[in-house]
Amino acid sequence: CTMRPLSIAKLRVLGPLPALLLALALGAPTAEASSPAAVDQTLEEVSRAYQKGNIEEARTQLIEAMKASPGEIPLHVAYIEMMIGLGQREAVEEVYGGLVITNKRDAVSLYLHGLTLETPEARQAAFKESQKVAPRFPWAHLGLASAALNLGHSDQALAHVRDALVLDQTLEPALELFGTLLAANGQLEEAIIAYEALAEQNTAIAR
Repeated sequence: CTMRPLSIAKLRVLGPLPALLLALALGAPTAEASSPAAVDQTLEEVSRAYQKGNIEEARTQLIEAMKASPGEIPLHVAYIEMMIGLGQREAVEEVYGGLVITNKRDAVSLYLHGLTLETPEARQAAFKESQKVAPRFPWAHLGLASAALNLGHSDQALAHVRDALVLDQTLEPALELFGTLLAANGQLEEAIIAYEALAEQNTAIAR
């Protein structure tokens, strides 16, 4: 799940920089991307620390990982989910909203900001803008699938996640959502195929 690094060199914020924003600003925009295995290992370590109640340790691990590889979308997704879970939605929305202000035509920034928004309608609008900017950006299609599902439109969600997988058949969260939607729709054979593809992807990354 490797994407190009975020365009953060031009980011300017008045006043004290939030911890995440500082981490992003310190990361070199041309930094080498981590391997999928390294990203997965980081996320597993973060998950273990979080589950043990070591919240600050988990948060710090993610920030350090993002400093090293600011373009790794799964790290940002995990950070956003963690912060929202800790009741810090407004803070993380402000940070990623700052990226959008600076990078209005950047699909990655638009997608990540969309994840921080509270309502499925707002998230859907952000993901549509991301997809409009970069029609072949699979994460935008995945976001649209998630938003459609939250709005009760499972058929639309299935269509969007199919689009995401056409663009990147190894996108793990898309494979997982695809299998879940197919199973819920009674398409068990297709769901099994999707889950097998996800298992194969996980095995390949672990090698």
